Amino acid sequence: MFNKNKKEEIERSFVSLKNKFLRISHKNSLVQFVSSNERINKSSLILNLARKLVKDNYKVIIIEADFRNPRMGDLCDIDFDRGFYDILDQEKPYENFIVKDHFQKNLDLILAPSQKDDSQNILAYDRIKAIFDSLREKYDFIFLDTASNEKYDDANFYPSLADSVIVLAGKKDFRKKKLNASLRKLENVNAKISGIITTDN
Repeated sequence: MFNKNKKEEIERSFVSLKNKFLRISHKNSLVQFVSSNERINKSSLILNLARKLVKDNYKVIIIEADFRNPRMGDLCDIDFDRGFYDILDQEKPYENFIVKDHFQKNLDLILAPSQKDDSQNILAYDRIKAIFDSLREKYDFIFLDTASNEKYDDANFYPSLADSVIVLAGKKDFRKKKLNASLRKLENVNAKISGIITTDN
C-alpha cells in the first residue's frame, strides 16, 4: 500500500509540474535545464516531464549537453555510442544522432553517451544556433539538459540560445549559497529564467 501511495503521489507531482510548465512555456521553444549543484537528480526529472508532455501529444526532444555526468542513456536503457558532443566536434548532421525513447514514441533524444571534460572548445555559437533553429521547426519543445552552471561555465553559454531557463535546486539549498551563485551567473548572461524547481535531493 505504501509503495502504491508513493507512486501515485509522484505521478500527481509530475502532472502538476507538466501543467505549470505549459503555463509558462510556448510551443516550438527551447528550454534549458540547469542545476545549482551536481547532486540533484536533474536528468530523471527532465525525462519524466518530457514523457508526461508526449502523453498529451506534444512532440519533444531532449538534448543531453551535460558531458561530465551523462545519465540519460542509462535512464532510458539506450546503448548508443554517439551524441551531441560528436555532432559539434565532428560537425556531423544532427539527424543521424537522434534516438527514440523506448517508452514514448513522440519522445526523441540526442544523448551524451560518454564523459567529456573539454567541452568548451566545441561551443560554436553559429553552428549550435543553426541546429536549435532547425529543431524548433520539428518539435513542440526542445529540452536542453546542461551541467551545473554554478560549477561549470559551459552551462552559462546556452542561455543566449534558449527561449527560457529552468533552474533545479535542492530544497535544503533553496535561497542559499549555491542557488544564489547559480542565479547570479545566469543573470550575468541575461538568461530568461522562467522558473525554479525544488527537489528532495
